[in-house]
Amino acid sequence: MAGVNFWTSPNRDPKRAYRFLVDLSAFDGGATWYAKSATRPKFSVSNTEHKYINHTFNYPGRVTWETVTITIVDPVDPNAARKAAEILKAAGYNIPGSETDTVSTINKAQATAALGSVVITQIGENDNDVLEKWTLQNSWVESITFSELTYDTDDLSTIELTIRYDWAKLEAFDSNGTPHAFFTTTGGDSAT
Repeated sequence: MAGVNFWTSPNRDPKRAYRFLVDLSAFDGGATWYAKSATRPKFSVSNTEHKYINHTFNYPGRVTWETVTITIVDPVDPNAARKAAEILKAAGYNIPGSETDTVSTINKAQATAALGSVVITQIGENDNDVLEKWTLQNSWVESITFSELTYDTDDLSTIELTIRYDWAKLEAFDSNGTPHAFFTTTGGDSAT
């Protein structure tokens, strides 16, 4: 890329924060049209210190993927608040009833099935121009926050979902549309 100035070339365009799609398969229609914001996956690597005489040596440890937060608008139809409650129930949660009611607890298999797939896609000038795609693996809803109701504003009602997952698969696309997969389980972690 020597000799090409990024800022003066009309053919070079930075990724834009407002060009994204969110697909939540648990919500009717995938929720792509009413996603308001989404954080991209991020991870951290722990550190282990080893002290020897007058020195400290650092070694990388385990990778921890941090939660993703997705905020969606709560439409009347399909009712996203209703769908959020259905996800919690499908994960295995039942409110206390009588002693003859079936007792169940939330488990990972039901929680991941209840949420379904979660894909965050950053796009270019149109939705066919995919720049990067994050697919959360074994994801489940850790918390749901419903927006405040107040007479002080005419904002749209929103629902904030905090999603926990084991890892995220990243597909990054170059300017020719060629995909490069990272953090995949086929053939080990690789960039192709």
